[in-house]
Amino acid sequence: MIVLITTDASRLEEWAEYIDRFEDVGNASVEHFHAWREDRYFRDEIPTWEAFCDYFGAGYVTPEDFENAFRGVYDSAADYALELAQDIGMVADNYPSTTSYFDAESFARDLQLGGDIVFDAPTGAVFDGHF
Repeated sequence: MIVLITTDASRLEEWAEYIDRFEDVGNASVEHFHAWREDRYFRDEIPTWEAFCDYFGAGYVTPEDFENAFRGVYDSAADYALELAQDIGMVADNYPSTTSYFDAESFARDLQLGGDIVFDAPTGAVFDGHF
């Protein structure tokens, strides 16, 4: 879940200074950012945006892509995999014994190897690999 929030000018300027460091990644991304900033949207998690740009290519992604791909911040890919399994009914929330038999590490590895998710360990960000 993404939180689009602030009209705080100091935060917007901080983000502008950050993005200006990436002017050489392509004008499309910079133009998208400036339009985004003018709409007064701001990402609280600048490191997750940076991780997204690093993985998918800063010259090719837009803030809208980030919104579509961002799945949240987790302590590990296995934590995300377990939550996903509970959300889609693979593991029953009301039966704790099912989680003890569910191998979240293997499921997370399968999701990553299949390109379904991207997990950025330094930030804990999880992105949909097929946005």
